This record gives sequence, structure tokens and C-alpha cells, in this order.
Amino acid sequence: MNPFQLELNAALELQRRGELAQAEAAYRALLARYGPHPGVDHMLGLTLHALGRDADALPYFERAETAQPSPALWSNHAAALLAVGRAAEAADRARKAIEAEPRHFGAWLNLGLAREIERRWEEAIGALQTALSLAPQQLVALRALARCRLATGSPDAALHVIAEVTVGRDLATDVIRCQAWADLGNWAAAEALLQTLLATPATRVQALCVQAAIALAQGQRDRALASYRSAAQEDPACRDAFVRAAQIHIGRGETEAGLVLLRNWVERRPSDHAAASNYLFACNYSERFGPAALLEEHRRYRPAPLEAPAWGGDRRPHAPRLRIGWMRNEFGTDLTRIFFADVLHALTEIAPDLDHVLYAVGDPADPASASKRWAADVRDVSRLDDRRL
Repeated sequence: MNPFQLELNAALELQRRGELAQAEAAYRALLARYGPHPGVDHMLGLTLHALGRDADALPYFERAETAQPSPALWSNHAAALLAVGRAAEAADRARKAIEAEPRHFGAWLNLGLAREIERRWEEAIGALQTALSLAPQQLVALRALARCRLATGSPDAALHVIAEVTVGRDLATDVIRCQAWADLGNWAAAEALLQTLLATPATRVQALCVQAAIALAQGQRDRALASYRSAAQEDPACRDAFVRAAQIHIGRGETEAGLVLLRNWVERRPSDHAAASNYLFACNYSERFGPAALLEEHRRYRPAPLEAPAWGGDRRPHAPRLRIGWMRNEFGTDLTRIFFADVLHALTEIAPDLDHVLYAVGDPADPASASKRWAADVRDVSRLDDRRL
């Protein structure tokens, strides 16, 4: 066996035993002595990822990918990208790994985690379910799937996902269980479990957010804000501590306090388009923003536009007219007419080749009359179940 292979095997053994600092030194020595090598670059990147130094790991993953890409490398690269918040790039690497190796558990897991970060819940759920079909009861995937179920308003489904993980076995899972109980109104059980989670440094910040959610559900907004404030102090990367606290302030008329929290968060997390949207919407309630200043804020914080083909000039001459569906409880209330009627009228003038259909999921008193009033097709779908709708 040649000297390079002997040294590489020794470095791999250090990594296998968990002696990561020594493994890092051995891989760096190999690169210094023999020059770039895709296998060494990959393993050094993986070692740095395991040490929590993901920004340092990325150049080695990138260099290894250029020389010798593989499903394992794409998946590991995706994990490091997730750790630094680059979810879209992580999803791209995970998809490449899946295309090459459709049963790659790590790639499906990383794709699910990336979609979770992007708040694309249904895609995340699909990827995580596939991951769990390949590795049932894998804790990271179970937790992520349960979190997505919570995010889509299904606490019962979240509890079902983690049903086999007993209380006390995994504290990170207990945080999700606690939140699900709180969402279901089982506050006594949630608060009993919360005491353990609050006393544990690894789960304290998440537990503070659950505590805040319980307080908010009980109408105790000051207590909720105090919990979010503590969470923000202990972990400036905690989204709920900024975004949900801001929503409480704005909801009770403390617009400027809410805007400060939201802007603080969006400045540090420009890819959080949902938070940016909340911020821009809340600016409408601030006296500090006239039309020009509001426009400037939108230019500064709007999400980057998605690349998409134009729907206008390149359509086929005989293509069907495009139809847009609008859904609301009913079309006829004062608020709907104030905020939407003029917009709809302007759209019909700007784009006369569009057809608008208004779906009333409530019960319009007279759909025929509503159609005439709105100069559009208004349909009463209030009596349809979800499948028929």
C-alpha cells in the first residue's frame, strides 16, 4: 500500500473514532503534502461539518464536487449548506443526489429539512415521509415531520408521528409534543412537561417559545412577550422570539415596537420572505411611512422575483383565455369592496384577456345579484365538501 493510502486510512480511522480535531489535522497534512484530492476534500469537509464549522467546510465540498461528484458528496454538502441557512442550494444538492440514487436516505432528509426552512410544508412532508420509508423511526426525520405537521395546523398528526418516542427519551421530541399538547388546549400536560424542558439548556429556548404560545392562547400577552424576550436574549437566531413577538405588539397597536423586532430579524435573515412580508404589511400601520418611504421599504426588502415566463405576449393565438380564481367568505361585504373591488376593476382594464371567477365559500345572499354587482362570475361553493370543491 502506498504512503498516501496509509495516511488516508489513518485519518479515516481517527474520524471513525470521533477524534475529529486529530482527523482534521491529518486531512490537512495530506492536502499539504499531496495537493488537492476529492476524497480528502470530501472527508475534511465532513469533519469540519461534524465540528460545527460549516462555513469552513463548504470550500472543500465545492472543490470535491468539481473533481468527483457523487450522491454521498451532494448529500453531505447539502447538510453543511443547511447549517449555514442556504436552504435553496441545499435542496438543489439533495435533488441531484436523489436523481442519481433514488433511495438515498440522507438526501431525502436534507431535501425535507431544506423545504421546512423555506416553509414549503407540503414538499417537506413528502420528502420526509419518503426518508422515513427508507429509515423508519429515524429521530431527526420524525422530529422534522412532526414540526411540519404542527406548522400546517395538525397537532394530532404531529403527535401520531412521534407516538413511538416515549416521553423523556428525546428532549427535542418532547418540545414538539409539548407544543402539540398546547395547540390542542391540553395545557396542564404541556406545562408539566415544560418544567423539565425549561430547566435543560439544550431545550430552554424552544421551551420558552412554547411557554409564550400557551400564555398567548390564555390571553396573557404580557407573559407571552416576556417569554419571547428571554428567548431572544438567549438565542438571537430564534425566529419566533422576533416574529411572533412582533405580531403581538402589532396586534395590540404597538406598531413601532413590532416593526423594530421584524426589521431586526429581516436584516439578519433576508431570505425569510414570510417575515419580510409581515414587516412590509405592518409598515402600512406606521405614521413614519408616507407613500415614498413605504415604496422604498418595499424596494429594499421585497423578495427576489422568481424567474418565470411571461404569460402575455408569447401566448399561442388560439390558446384558451387565462382564468384567475378568487376565494373569499362572500363577495359583498363593505371591507371586500373597499380593498378589492377597485383592484379587480383595474385588472379587467389592464389585462382584458383574463377571466375572473369569484368563489364564495360562505353563503352569498344572491349569487346572481353578486355577479352583476361585481361584473364577474361569482359562484357559491359554500355547500361543497373539500373533494367536490
